[in-house]
Amino acid sequence: MLLLHRLGIATLSAPALHARVFVHVVAPDGQLVAQNDGDPINGLAPNFTWSPGAIITDPRAVLFQAPLPEGSYEVRVGLYDPNTGERVLTSSRADYAVVGHIVVVP
Repeated sequence: MLLLHRLGIATLSAPALHARVFVHVVAPDGQLVAQNDGDPINGLAPNFTWSPGAIITDPRAVLFQAPLPEGSYEVRVGLYDPNTGERVLTSSRADYAVVGHIVVVP
């Protein structure tokens, strides 16, 4: 299974670090089942070049290695520092945003 997602990232201030984007698919029990991490727009738009108020569109694909059991899976996105693993907080002070759910039915 393949999940395609067009991620829109809005900046409130100029980023101070080179962050990477993550898209995580998380099972109902909290286990990470699939992910895609990398530089914004495959390295073509590093976040330290973004202007305050800019909206960056970053297409992402997440490939699932095995069929998922039935259930509702969260799709989480965010930014992190690749040197420390520390996540960048959202405007609501969370370290990721839930952008949708995948519901697998029998």
